[in-house]
Amino acid sequence: MNRLKLWIVAALAAALALSMFASTSAQVPQPPSAFRGTLTGADGDAVQTGLEVTAYINGIDCTEKTIPTFTLDGATQYFIRVAHDSQIPGCGLPGDTVSFRVGSYGATPTATFGGGLTWVDLTLTDRVVGAVRINVAVWRRNETPFNALANLYISTQVPGKKWKTHNTPLVMSPYISSNGVHRWDRSDLRAVEVTLGDGSPVTINVGVWRRVSDPTILYISTQAPGEGWETHDDDGPLNMEVNETGNYYRSDLTPIVVQLQ
Repeated sequence: MNRLKLWIVAALAAALALSMFASTSAQVPQPPSAFRGTLTGADGDAVQTGLEVTAYINGIDCTEKTIPTFTLDGATQYFIRVAHDSQIPGCGLPGDTVSFRVGSYGATPTATFGGGLTWVDLTLTDRVVGAVRINVAVWRRNETPFNALANLYISTQVPGKKWKTHNTPLVMSPYISSNGVHRWDRSDLRAVEVTLGDGSPVTINVGVWRRVSDPTILYISTQAPGEGWETHDDDGPLNMEVNETGNYYRSDLTPIVVQLQ
């Protein structure tokens, strides 16, 4: 218990230090906001320990760092850091509303993103439809002369875990539309296992599309269990740039929010 208290004190000190840093430095990315408080069930009952706490802004999972629910001073508590917009696009800016989930449950009240550490006591509500976030990047070997048809690879990351590179090249096959036109090649699927807050595993399928007329144009698609494919094309095709080693082109990192019914 003493070790746990020391860990929490250290986490709180780090959160406060980040807040002070934000006010004196113009460096980017900007630091997250931190939240801590007690957890109570809807009927006033105790909340179990070991549940994952996540934070959302405008429907995006903006969890930067969290620890499972824990007991301290006789109460179940939580600690979470919520990412700034400069860390995860679409996340916290001063004044944004932050909502919380604990395991597969919603929680009230909401909080306000503003830097530093804020104490917010949460009460669990009904179960909610799940949403998970994964980060995806696409790789292509840098060859001379330039070869837009070089093998493609993908890397994936579940927030809070290390990047996983799928070292087997994607198998690209012609995709023939219903009217018989071949405009795209589509890759085989790569499965990414995500663990929800209640501990249950979910597998998300990831695929890559390549335009036949211009193989430099690439898109990512994902598929949640029981759902159709979703192509992530809001920002246009992937931006491929040579990485620091000069051996590969790597796409911009694409944070993908997948809704689970």
